[in-house]
Amino acid sequence: MSVPTRKLNRRTALSLAGGAALGAAVGPGFAGAARAAGRQRVVIVGGGVAGVSLAWLLDGAHDVTLLEAEPRLGGHARTLDVPVGGRVVPVDAGAQYFGPKSHPIYWKLLTDVLKVPTIPAPMNLTVNRYGRTQPMLVSPDNRRVWPLFDPRYWGALVALAAFVEQGRQLEARDDWTTTAADFIDRLPLLGSVRDEVLYPLAGAMFGFSVPEVKQMSARAVVAFVVRGLGDGFLAPYDYHNAAGGLGAVVSALHTGLTTVDTRVGAAATRLERTGATWRVTDATGAAHEADHVVLALPPYAAGPLVAQLAGGQGVADVYARFRYLPARIAIHTDPAFMPKDRGVWSGFNVLHDGQFCEPTMWFGAFRPGVDVFKSWVSHRREQPRDVLATIDYRHAHETPDYARAQRLLGQRQGEQNLWFAGTHMTDVSSQESALLSAMRVAEKLAPASPALARLR
Repeated sequence: MSVPTRKLNRRTALSLAGGAALGAAVGPGFAGAARAAGRQRVVIVGGGVAGVSLAWLLDGAHDVTLLEAEPRLGGHARTLDVPVGGRVVPVDAGAQYFGPKSHPIYWKLLTDVLKVPTIPAPMNLTVNRYGRTQPMLVSPDNRRVWPLFDPRYWGALVALAAFVEQGRQLEARDDWTTTAADFIDRLPLLGSVRDEVLYPLAGAMFGFSVPEVKQMSARAVVAFVVRGLGDGFLAPYDYHNAAGGLGAVVSALHTGLTTVDTRVGAAATRLERTGATWRVTDATGAAHEADHVVLALPPYAAGPLVAQLAGGQGVADVYARFRYLPARIAIHTDPAFMPKDRGVWSGFNVLHDGQFCEPTMWFGAFRPGVDVFKSWVSHRREQPRDVLATIDYRHAHETPDYARAQRLLGQRQGEQNLWFAGTHMTDVSSQESALLSAMRVAEKLAPASPALARLR
């Protein structure tokens, strides 16, 4: 779960999908109405991207109840309205980047199906260490070629090229068992470059410490470095943002649904099954009967629910193998963690002290004049001064055992009409994997769904 420490704007006070008040229902009041022939009752527990996407995919095919614990939909798709220079700029405080190569189905959903406006957010990199005035890596691209000719960066650029090339081979082998430590340590590089550039960069992609990132599956570490590469020499990473923030995506998915009853502020507290009927009780005391239940929740929230079932401990034990680590993110307007030389600022900036390596994303890299920053701040030596909001998240620690748990949970998919969706169900944790997990459930429950057909 993610909890803002400050209400910044209407998006933090209202549901991303239309401003639902706490505990209210959002959607058609069809509860108790006779169901059309062939329609079944489906309760989706969790209103993040996976849950909302699945509700959209099942709309019209089944009678769906969507339960969300928070007073808003979207999960990690959390958009804040930030005042900047007399205008309001949407800033994504959670998930943010996507692209046609790294997120192909999600890209199709946004651009071809929902027609959500997007803006290019080409990614470049700066890696620095506390106490240094000169960064150890400033990545070149077609907008900034000079680092290519600066010998101070050559060692780091060679290291990054080796990381990418070997990462491509890892992806081609579909290898989830090699750890990041084994992968990076085998690269033919100087130890100083490995320790001062690659490990900090890898850790910063998740906000993890170096020891934590070393335990991860190398496949998870290389995924978005390899997949987001642009076309051609010096092309920047081909990433984009939603022009109105990812909250606009959630709103577009949810608006106009006809057979979905959405309830926010309604965490599932009880899960039980009698005969062929499921019963989900929410935090308001309301009980929802269903033919199918979909847990579109992170494992740490889904596991305790499944453990309530007779015979559910096996699935709960699988859920327990998915490890998550806490992270605190600050949205701020002071350049607290940026290099003093503005000329070496990048979209993605890493500052490390050897063990802890946390990133700062600079929105001005792709929104001119917007000096707003999103920084991981769990282990900083100091905190930013001009803070607009702080949000606490849990990030997946995608180790080889995480990948094994993913496969085990997939093998239990659909048993007694209990289904699972979310970023943990397939590939690496992302908006793409959330959508793919929803599609896989929809393929079983509503194979003729028109919405599903539009994504194929």
